[in-house]
Amino acid sequence: MRSQVDLDRGGVATQAERVSIGPTVGWAWKHADRIWRVRQDGVIRIERGVTLVALEDPAANVTVQLPSARGLARAVAIPGTWVTAPVTVLDLTGHASERTFTIFPWPGEKISGLDSISLDTDWASVRLVPRLREGGWTVQI
Repeated sequence: MRSQVDLDRGGVATQAERVSIGPTVGWAWKHADRIWRVRQDGVIRIERGVTLVALEDPAANVTVQLPSARGLARAVAIPGTWVTAPVTVLDLTGHASERTFTIFPWPGEKISGLDSISLDTDWASVRLVPRLREGGWTVQI
């Protein structure tokens, strides 16, 4: 029998923590930090709740497709949809100058007004903060 806390059947139990969204909404559950390790090339579609995308020596070019940053419904209607954490994309092995690492937002959304961004410096990283109301991402410096 599978674990009842292993909801995605990925072999790792989902961990969550409680965070305060403010006096009106109160406390909500947020997924704990989740790391997505990328070792293959091609298009990688990350899931909502992933906080770190580590590019671990992929053989060729990688395209990272971000999930929608927009809150799915009003904060009270579906708990947890307004607690999306920032996402960091990191060139862990220093191959960004040799390969193309491109990050695309969800269709119809932008990243700081752009259609896509790229990591083109070895060991580079970018932290993307979701804009929950209007959708899209902002590059955090």
